[in-house]
Parts: sequence; structure tokens; C-alpha cells
Amino acid sequence: MYSTALVSLILYISCTCVIIAASIIAWQRQSVNGSNQFALLALNQAMWSIFFVIELLSPTIETKLFWDSLHWMTAAIYPILLLWFGVEFCQVELRRSNLVWSVVGTTTVLFLILIILDRYLNLLRGFPLVRISGVFPDLVYDL
Repeated sequence: MYSTALVSLILYISCTCVIIAASIIAWQRQSVNGSNQFALLALNQAMWSIFFVIELLSPTIETKLFWDSLHWMTAAIYPILLLWFGVEFCQVELRRSNLVWSVVGTTTVLFLILIILDRYLNLLRGFPLVRISGVFPDLVYDL
């Protein structure tokens, strides 16, 4: 069981290192369209992976919830970064770009606020439980 956990951690961490390396390489290629946006997108994904690994290793439900919230926040920002990268890389002009960015930005901000307040409202995730079934204790939500 411990060897499975170790292999899982090594895979998660090595994937995170590859993503960080891709982010650094993209950041160094600033003459390429969308390279900065891709670097931020990859860095966001690396943060998502790091928060997930820390959540897996956290011993208490409170720390698991904290890292899970950060995990959700990076996921909430991902659509903005993906759209930004797509627009910059393809060099397209969005029709009604102010409207598009306003809708995407407002939706993201509302979702971030909902993630922060969910601790008190239980609208998104329900009631948290730690389930021991497998290599790592899982954080699950009873809806």
C-alpha cells in the first residue's frame, strides 16, 4: 500500500515538474504569440496539481478543506486563462470583446466568491467527509 502511495506521489510531482518546465520554456519565448498566456495557463495547472497533492497528504479535514478550496480557485481561473491564451495565440479579435471579457470575468469572480462562502453556505460541495478507501484518505462531499 505504501509503495502504491509513493508511486502515485512520484507521478503527481513529476507531472507538476514537467508542467512547470513547460511554463518556464514558454515564458522565455516571449516573441511567440500567446507564450506568456500559455506560461500562466501552465503555471495555473501546476498550482492545481500542487494543491491536489498537498490535499492528499493533509491529515485533517480542516487542512484538506483549505487545500481543496485553493484547488477549486485555480480551476475557476482556468477558463479566463484558456480564453486569453486562445485569443492571443490565434491573434483573433473577439466581436464584442468587452462583453465577452465582462461575462467571463464576472462569472469567475462570482464563482470565486461562492467558493469562499461555501464553507458557510454548503451550496457547492455539501458536507465534507473523509473516507478511508484506497491509498490516500479521500475528501468527499455528502450532498
